[in-house]
Amino acid sequence: MNLSYSLRHWLFTLALGPLLLWLVEIISVRTLWTMRATIELFPLIIFVSLVYSVPLLLLHFTVLYLLNRFKADPLLTKLILVTVTIAGIYITMEYLTGIKIQAWTYSYSLAAVVTGLLIRIKEE
Repeated sequence: MNLSYSLRHWLFTLALGPLLLWLVEIISVRTLWTMRATIELFPLIIFVSLVYSVPLLLLHFTVLYLLNRFKADPLLTKLILVTVTIAGIYITMEYLTGIKIQAWTYSYSLAAVVTGLLIRIKEE
């Protein structure tokens, strides 16, 4: 299992999380202003997400390395890494604001589950 899984999981989660939240906002609010504001903020959201999630990426690399050393099953490895990612998302959201931002936490967590389970993990 190689480290490219962690990098792909990280990048796709960061891209999919805001898109999921944007879709929920469009469906629930249905205003042109919300759609436009969200699209305009998307590059900023991605940049901030990249910056604040680097420690989680490093933790992801570390956990994957340890799981490789213990020759863990690929499915178990995915489940552990997705769990670590969701915990990291929760902690990051708590750290950023001092409160839990439920919509953001849920959208990034759902993105982590979807991407974590769909991306193929390569065995070495």
